[in-house]
Amino acid sequence: MITLKNIVKAYDVKRGNSGANAVDGLDLEIKKDEFVALLGPSGCGKTTTLMMLAGLLKPTSGEIYFGERLVNHVEPKDRNIGMVFQSYALYPHLTVRDNIAFPLRERKMAKPAAYERAKEISKIVQIDHLLDRKPAQLSGGQQQRVAMARALAKNPEILLLDEPMSNLDARLKLDVRDEIRKLQRDLGVTTIIVTHDQEEALAISDRVAILNGGKIQQYAPPHELFSQPVNLFVASFLGNPPMNLISGAVQESNGDGVQTVVTKGFNYVIPAARKLPSEHIGKSVKLDITQP
Repeated sequence: MITLKNIVKAYDVKRGNSGANAVDGLDLEIKKDEFVALLGPSGCGKTTTLMMLAGLLKPTSGEIYFGERLVNHVEPKDRNIGMVFQSYALYPHLTVRDNIAFPLRERKMAKPAAYERAKEISKIVQIDHLLDRKPAQLSGGQQQRVAMARALAKNPEILLLDEPMSNLDARLKLDVRDEIRKLQRDLGVTTIIVTHDQEEALAISDRVAILNGGKIQQYAPPHELFSQPVNLFVASFLGNPPMNLISGAVQESNGDGVQTVVTKGFNYVIPAARKLPSEHIGKSVKLDITQP
């Protein structure tokens, strides 16, 4: 299990200023073998959170645990993680084989053993026929698979994915998304993906943490986010097509008990099956007008 307790990451805006919190009091638990998405708009703190999990950034305050181990000051190389960057970060002068074997060779594994592991993992991600090519000779989807193979080569306990599909076209993105999900299930590796793509997050993840302003707005399975959004931000961020929100107030007829949302432009009669509890009468509400 991965546990983040009251994590804060602050950046000084300028000298003498307390600065801004990119992550502000974040609490999160991720179960073993779970696939979790960090989803939100640009600047919400999702990539900063991923970088702290990787050890590339250190939290200003709070605690990060991998199992029972506090890892705040553990170096990235000692965390047993695999990471796929948005740019893939492949070494252009190395072959696919050497790119995949690189983290193993850094751990002083003998070259024959490292190459054997590279061949083994390349078969899993279906690029074993590309081992002698250089990155420039590969398509975007093939480069993404090489980056994934390199991250998995050392049998990580945790796989971190930083918008790994953002550089792919729409058709290829769907294929790669399904492959990543299948691979994660087959290998049983705890996986965290950062994305701003709602459809991608909801399709691939067991649970989704929606962030805004450095705080988690809701953390739940995809179906729960859709059916029970906890606030207006979650509802509007996930809404597709985009929501049109109109302010109004709930009124109820004394005679027949019919409830109506009264707005400046029109009145909306609430269906009997969706009648609101009495405490909502007279209260302000937001009405979503979305064309089906």
